[in-house]
Amino acid sequence: MASVEWDDGEELISELPSVRHAKKDGVLYLTNRRIAWMEYSAPTFKISHSYSQLKSQKISPEASSKVQLQIVLHEGASATFHFAKASREAALQERNMVKDMLVRLIQQHKPKPNKELEEKTRILNNNPALFQLYKDLVVSGMLSAEEFWANQNLKKDSDGSQGSEQESQPIGISSATLAELEPQVDGANAVKYTLTPDSIQAIFRTYPAVAKIHKENVPDKMSEKQFWEQFFVSYYFHHERSGGGKASSKKKDVISQSALQDEKDLLDQCVDRIRNPLVNLATESSESELAEGYGAGLHTKKALEASALPSGPIPIIRKFNHQSMMILKARSSDKDREEEESQAKKARLLRESVEYTELERQLESNELSLRIANVKHYSEGPAGPKEAEMTSDDDSKYVQAFAEEIQNWKPKFEQVLSSELACRALADLSPGGVLSEQSTSSQYMSSSDLQEELLRQHNALAELLRHFWLCFPVTTAFLEEKVVRMVRCLQNYRETKLQEFKQFLAADEQQLAAPLELMVQSAVDKYTAWAARKAKGKRKL
Repeated sequence: MASVEWDDGEELISELPSVRHAKKDGVLYLTNRRIAWMEYSAPTFKISHSYSQLKSQKISPEASSKVQLQIVLHEGASATFHFAKASREAALQERNMVKDMLVRLIQQHKPKPNKELEEKTRILNNNPALFQLYKDLVVSGMLSAEEFWANQNLKKDSDGSQGSEQESQPIGISSATLAELEPQVDGANAVKYTLTPDSIQAIFRTYPAVAKIHKENVPDKMSEKQFWEQFFVSYYFHHERSGGGKASSKKKDVISQSALQDEKDLLDQCVDRIRNPLVNLATESSESELAEGYGAGLHTKKALEASALPSGPIPIIRKFNHQSMMILKARSSDKDREEEESQAKKARLLRESVEYTELERQLESNELSLRIANVKHYSEGPAGPKEAEMTSDDDSKYVQAFAEEIQNWKPKFEQVLSSELACRALADLSPGGVLSEQSTSSQYMSSSDLQEELLRQHNALAELLRHFWLCFPVTTAFLEEKVVRMVRCLQNYRETKLQEFKQFLAADEQQLAAPLELMVQSAVDKYTAWAARKAKGKRKL
């Protein structure tokens, strides 16, 4: 057998001779990076796959004459290994050892998706305006991707609305995860479960206590196979959690101990809810029952313990309460938030204990009260004298007086323009006149394409200016380096993007680029003044 040379950092975990592939004898190698097989007479590996390439593994049935293991790749290809030991028991032992090791190694090397990159891609796809801004600034090289995303909120919705300020909750696990693990029953009255890396990860996320016990016991105290055998036969899997734990103690089932840990967590949470932080008279002696509050919460804690550990199966309501408690605990895992809530609770209890509304002095008002004799008159106001009804003679009298005023009316033209000035003003305001271009708004005369391009230029320049003005006051070396880089980006924008936009505009639309030039020039003037003050300060030193 030829000597094997491994890559830098690669360590051999297991070497198994007498393993056949395609009816040829060879050696199966398991390293910390890959699984490989080499024929006895060959100088190189015929099969070599990293664990990240493996999708799953399959084993031959117990009744089969050959002890085989098959690995399946993500691309669909597969490779089958035949363990050809002298005895069937030795071959089964080797095959099961390789299977357990592959389960652990595939899980460790499972590629993890970049959630941050996926979130950025989703935001850009759902927000066309932000995507256009990204192409104008990042793709063109004016801003780096880190600077662009530095002040962008990755939790914005596709329509630009602000998302929730709380941390995003990870995708949950189906409640039927364990029910979907269908066992296979053979003729020997034995039940077999096939676990994949995804199902194992689902079990660990559903039951964090099981994941903790797995980390503590595998592979130091038991093998992977023994651990999952205990899991599937335990009361924990069958939801028969008993407070006494008689069956668990007889079997010495480490998995079932996690049920007691869940009950303890639920009990501690209930006690913590009713504990008064202002009456916490804890002593240094932890052996006495009266150490916590000098016995103030002893009766309550004993009552909770008596009700929290029943002799029969745990009611389903308690399981729901425990699940809800774990979800809320995971959502409020921020230590600063917990500390703020604790301080607010203490302040509220302290305020309730020192403030007594019965003892507060009632301030007497010196204002005079308004006494209303007739509310109707106050709300509606006094009624005026009744108007006299007009007769037909009065109507004719008023009409005659109005006609006389019209006949005797004479217009006054002292405050109007002369006919010459009026004609000149009308000519200036007519199309083609002196005042026609100034009085016409280019916004209403421009096309939709021009408006979209103008909006793009404003958004791009506003993003650059936002990064520039955030550098002031320049107090650190990082801000000093960034303000120099940003003023170069602004100058580059003025020489390239802004010039292209001005060329895009017609001769009578050049004033649309004036506000953009003014904003860039204001930023350059600010940088010039800052650089002059900095140079003057260095000369004084």
